[in-house]
Amino acid sequence: MVYRRTLEESPATMDAWHYAMSLGIGVTTNMAPGEIQGAKKVEYAVFTGRDKKSEMKIACDTVVFAIGQKPEDMKKITAAKLNEKGGIAANSKGKTNMAKVFAAGDIVNGGKSAVEAVRDGKEAAYSIMKYFEKKGVK
Repeated sequence: MVYRRTLEESPATMDAWHYAMSLGIGVTTNMAPGEIQGAKKVEYAVFTGRDKKSEMKIACDTVVFAIGQKPEDMKKITAAKLNEKGGIAANSKGKTNMAKVFAAGDIVNGGKSAVEAVRDGKEAAYSIMKYFEKKGVK
């Protein structure tokens, strides 16, 4: 997980961060998403440091955006269709107009409430699980 602020600045509790880390989830802080690179599929995610000098490039095949209530200029980082608020357009199951791209919560609805974001996230997670099951990925 790459987070653009420090753990102390995040809205999550330290218990939540410790729990995520206990599951083996690594956390890098002070790095913001900059670009997704790849030829016909996601190959790398590039992040820019808060100091505007540092850069980090991570090899990956999946990207999950969780960037808060106000989206960055999404046209710069995704070809997914955008909604009227500049967020990613997705159906109630989190599916976008792009194969393998799911979105939920604030980036779709603009930040209505935490309860709605959790509900939407669960729906998107279920859709992602079903997608992988169809592909034979466990």
